[in-house]
Amino acid sequence: MLDRFGVADGGVMRRIAGVLAAAMVILLSACSDSSGTQDQINALEERVTGLEGRTWELGIQLTEAQAALEAATSEATTPTLPPTTTTTTGTSAPAMAWTRVPHDETIFGGSDNQEMAGVAVAGAGLVAFGSDSAGGDRDAAVWTSPDGMNWTRVPHDEAIFGGSDDQEIGGAAVAGPGLIAVGYDGSTGDGDAAVWTSTDGMSWTRVAPTGTTFGGTDTQAMESVVAIGGGSVAVGYDYSGGDGDVAVWTSPDGIRVPHDEAIFGGAGHQTMRDVTMAGVRLVAVGSDGSGGDGDAAVWTSPDGETWTRVPHDEAVFGGAGDQSMGRVTVGGVGLVAVGYDYSDDDLDAAVWTSPDGVTWTRVPHDEVIFGGADAQSMLGVAAVGGGVVAVGFDYSGGDGDAAVWSSPDGATWTRMPHNEAIFGSPTNQRMADVVVVAGWVVAVGFDYRGGDGDAAVWTSPAW
Repeated sequence: MLDRFGVADGGVMRRIAGVLAAAMVILLSACSDSSGTQDQINALEERVTGLEGRTWELGIQLTEAQAALEAATSEATTPTLPPTTTTTTGTSAPAMAWTRVPHDETIFGGSDNQEMAGVAVAGAGLVAFGSDSAGGDRDAAVWTSPDGMNWTRVPHDEAIFGGSDDQEIGGAAVAGPGLIAVGYDGSTGDGDAAVWTSTDGMSWTRVAPTGTTFGGTDTQAMESVVAIGGGSVAVGYDYSGGDGDVAVWTSPDGIRVPHDEAIFGGAGHQTMRDVTMAGVRLVAVGSDGSGGDGDAAVWTSPDGETWTRVPHDEAVFGGAGDQSMGRVTVGGVGLVAVGYDYSDDDLDAAVWTSPDGVTWTRVPHDEVIFGGADAQSMLGVAAVGGGVVAVGFDYSGGDGDAAVWSSPDGATWTRMPHNEAIFGSPTNQRMADVVVVAGWVVAVGFDYRGGDGDAAVWTSPAW
C-alpha cells in the first residue's frame, strides 16, 4: 500500500497516487501509460514543425502517425483559454499560464471519488483514464476530449469497466486496434493485470485473460504500456514469488516475458512504473528494494523481450531512505525521469536525466524548488518546446495542492508560484499526469474541494 504521499511502504507496490484519499493500485502511472504514447508523439512533434492538430489514426505505426500528423496540420483549431490564469516567468524556464478547467459534476464528479490517473494523446484529442468509486468499489473510468478544455465521460459499463472488488486503468497508448489501456482487476480475489482496447476512445472492450498470462498467485498489475513495432509492451509488477518483482508483457503475441531474478527480481520489491521508446531502445523506470531501502531503478530493452538492468549507482539512484522514478519522457538533454526522494522523514520531488537511457545523472536537490515543508513529489512529466514540464503535488501549505515545475533542458528547474484559486483550496488537489497536444499543456488529476474526490483538469499554453 501507499501512504498519503504515495510512498510505497512495503505492501502491494502501487504508483504514487494517494494523497489522503484511496491509493491507486495502478497508475498509468499512470500512469502512464500515457507517457509511452506521449513520448512517441513528442518525438513526432519535433519533426513536424508548426503542427496544430492531429487526425485520429488507429493502430498505425510511427511512420504512418507522422504522415497523419503532417496531413492534419492545416485542419486544427486552437481552443480558447478561460480568462482566469496564473503566469510565471523564471530565469531558467519559459513562461506558463495555467487555468483550471471549470468543474462539471456530471462529467468529473459523482458520489464518492473519481480521479484521473493519466492522460494520453490519441489522434486529434485526448483520452484520460483512472477510476470511479461511485459504485461502492473502484471501477475503471475513461474520459475523452478534443482539445483538453471540453470533456466527455465514457458511460460506465459494469461488464467492461467494473466487477467485484476494484478495477483501475493506469496507462494507455495508441497501439493495437487503436488504443490499449492497462491496469488491474481485483475481481479474481488476489488481483490480476488487466487490459482494455478501443478503436475510437469511446467504445471499449475488456481483453479476456488467457491462462496465467495476466494472473498468478498473489497480485499482478500493469502500470504502463507503449507501442513498439507492430505490437506493444506493458510493464508492472508481480507478487507471486513472495515479494514484488518486475513483470513485462508483450503483444500481439500475448506472452509474459519469462522472469529473470537477476534482472527483474532480488531481495525486497522491484517494479517498473513507466516505459517509453527512446531511439533504438525501450527505457523503463521504477524502484528496487533489494538494497534494504527503496532506490530508483532503470531497465532497457531493444525489443521488449530481452532486458538489461542499468547497474545501480548509489550516488545517482540511491541515498538514505527511499527514492523512486515514477515517469519518464524523451525530452531535455535526452531523457528525463521524475519521482521522489524520501529521506530523513521528508518527501521531496526528484529528477534524473540521461542522454541515452543507460548513463544517468541525478539533478542536484534544491530545497526551494523540489522541497519545502511537509511533502512534495513529481508524478508526471512531458516534453514541451524543447524543454520539460513536470506535475505533482505539494503539502507545504498545510494541505495537498497541485504543483508544476518547468525546465528548459531537464537539468535546470523552476517551480511554478502557487496560485490557490487554480492549484489549491482548503482541501487536497493533485496533478497526476501531463501531456502536450496542439500547442497546449494539459494536466489531469483530482480535486477534493467538493467534499469528495472529483476528476480535475488544468491547461496552459505550451511555450
